[in-house]
Amino acid sequence: MKKISFILMFLLPAFVIAQYWSPIRVNQKMNYQHSDSAYISHTIWVDSAIVEGADSVFFTNRIVKDVPGNPEIVLRNQPQFFGKYLVKQQYGFYLIGDPYNYTIYAYGDLGESWSFTGTSGISAEVTSLFTESVFGVTDSVKVISLSDGNEIRLSKNFGILQFPDFENSGSFELVGIQDTEYGESVPGFWEMYDFEVGDVFQFSNYAYYIWGDGTTLLKYTIDSKTVSNNQISYTYHGIEHVTYFEPGGGGGTSSEFVDGELTFIDSTGHPANFYPNQLIRIPYSSSGYGTQRVFSKTIFGMDNTFLTYRKQFGVKEFSYGFYDTELYYELDSDSDTLNRFIQVVSDPCGVKGIGYGAHIGQIFRSDDCFEYAENDELIGVVLDGDTLGIIYPDSVLLTNVYSDKSFEKDPISIYPNPAIDNFLIIVNQPNSGNLLFELRNSLGQLVKQFEVNSVELRVSVANLEAGLYFYSVNNNSEIISQGKVVIR
Repeated sequence: MKKISFILMFLLPAFVIAQYWSPIRVNQKMNYQHSDSAYISHTIWVDSAIVEGADSVFFTNRIVKDVPGNPEIVLRNQPQFFGKYLVKQQYGFYLIGDPYNYTIYAYGDLGESWSFTGTSGISAEVTSLFTESVFGVTDSVKVISLSDGNEIRLSKNFGILQFPDFENSGSFELVGIQDTEYGESVPGFWEMYDFEVGDVFQFSNYAYYIWGDGTTLLKYTIDSKTVSNNQISYTYHGIEHVTYFEPGGGGGTSSEFVDGELTFIDSTGHPANFYPNQLIRIPYSSSGYGTQRVFSKTIFGMDNTFLTYRKQFGVKEFSYGFYDTELYYELDSDSDTLNRFIQVVSDPCGVKGIGYGAHIGQIFRSDDCFEYAENDELIGVVLDGDTLGIIYPDSVLLTNVYSDKSFEKDPISIYPNPAIDNFLIIVNQPNSGNLLFELRNSLGQLVKQFEVNSVELRVSVANLEAGLYFYSVNNNSEIISQGKVVIR
């Protein structure tokens, strides 16, 4: 076995990195998936570079990280597994810099070894060198085995294919080069808003205000599509069905045919263009808390309802009175620490969350406060003839019952419906007395039973299978309300 020693020159930077065996593709974004994840979890790229002497330093993009054991804060400006910078040195050595200080000998031949962590005592050795297909390209790959049992896989053309997660166990695996034909890409604006003529969208909007509340069901079909420079426009026709309630028992339903135009404009700062765990400013309306100091992070994953990639900021669920917002506030502009917003503002008012799905656009927006709440959610689509989620028949949406003071509001409301992990029971008639809530599955079997003794009660359904359920509300053994709940 050959033994290589070298002196690390801690200098700053460079401009051009060798194409072959470079750990990172300097001019492109590299998409990695954690071994415990089912989707892209990290996107890494070089955002600046400097040259000093014989060394090149490439500074990589930063992300937001949680703090283990302290859910009330997050840290911004944090490095990914490539460190804050990557130093290309002479003879094919690469330093993954602060805070890790790992060394990779990219040009190492089979059997050559070196110190991977310096004083920490982990050594590295090239233990295998072979040819395989990487993203459809015949490529040379070397396996670098570490003395702690981990390994690194390095490609001649695509950089690091696999790298250990030293902090949480497992590994990061390269799954694609962004915006190329090689592997997977994170969907952006043009993928999110890529609809086709004939696509059908079903939205459900719930709005609560101190002067009343209601639900709007909007179903529309795409009629035309126009792409021009940085924007995309669609015309549509559809049906809007509104059910509303007023204090004191008034309310009603109405339906109407609608048509219009949707225009979406691309920009660098558009939320649909963000990558996993990037920091984004959220518009906020709480008195004294400006839009420049409230943040969220990009959460990236799969949407099980629509079988597509989803990216979101904040939370989707109706959160009035609970404030599980995933929003953070900047107390000190010079600090990397952001505090959970609810710890700073006891009653925040504004956007709680917004989400996008590939080829279906905005899938939800949550906005609430102590005196209002509004949740807009995409609950169903028809894409290329395939139906996903819930699509209401026209016959249901075209029911017309206009405002009538004799219209009596149901004793309780269930929201959201359809529900995923939980739903909220809202008692609309506070003087209804002791109420018994029962939930049964499609076979009539009782799956939940409990008393409702507060104006609002959140019910967990995370342990129930997806499907249609039937509820009833009893008062002194008399059924006063019944209905259906869809659990996804």
